[in-house]
Amino acid sequence: MRFTITCKTCGTVVEKTRTPAQFAQRGAPQFCSNACQGSAMRRNRTCSIKSCGERNHAHGYCAVHAARLARSGDPLATRRTTTEESFWSRVNKNGLGGCWIWTGEIQKENGYGKLASRLPLIPGGSKLAHRASYELHTGPIGEGLQVDHLCHIRACVNPDHLEAVTPKENTRRGLHGEMRTHCKYGHELVGENIAYDAKRNCRRCRTCARTRDRRRRASVRQMYGVAGRGEGA
Repeated sequence: MRFTITCKTCGTVVEKTRTPAQFAQRGAPQFCSNACQGSAMRRNRTCSIKSCGERNHAHGYCAVHAARLARSGDPLATRRTTTEESFWSRVNKNGLGGCWIWTGEIQKENGYGKLASRLPLIPGGSKLAHRASYELHTGPIGEGLQVDHLCHIRACVNPDHLEAVTPKENTRRGLHGEMRTHCKYGHELVGENIAYDAKRNCRRCRTCARTRDRRRRASVRQMYGVAGRGEGA
């Protein structure tokens, strides 16, 4: 059986063919393609909230209720969470050693927590989570000061583990400062094995420096074919 129909979705006039059995079961065709039929079915679906009646947008909800679900976890919630509430929802206070671990975005280049909100949480407008936590609990950070992690966990935002210090003091305390007792290769940083790097304001391991120098000189000799001390004829 041949039918000339006008598609209910796109309005295209097409010819469709159905067998008598198909016609008896489904009647005359109403759409030009399966895509148009699917589009009509999606358009006819409504929001899961009974009192809404708006067209389905995502996850069984209309656009408004789907946005509320994504924002707060409740499609019926009408109050937006504040920036501070959003901040604390991303803090795990059960970290080792009493650390409050930031579970939101972490900066790849330095490991510090980062705020994603477009609205500033603190007057200074910093996007760093530990600085925001310090100002919320302790007060404004002095001009030119840095917030040091006493626990050495950069993702920690526990205000009891944070202290505002000068950049020089922060460097002195850090992994390249006076709190470090050994270099990364296990050489003890004591006595004549310490070399001070005035440019970077930190300490260096003399043993590692001598090893690097020997390797560099050996590489140069190998490159130019020059015999080292005690080598050759």
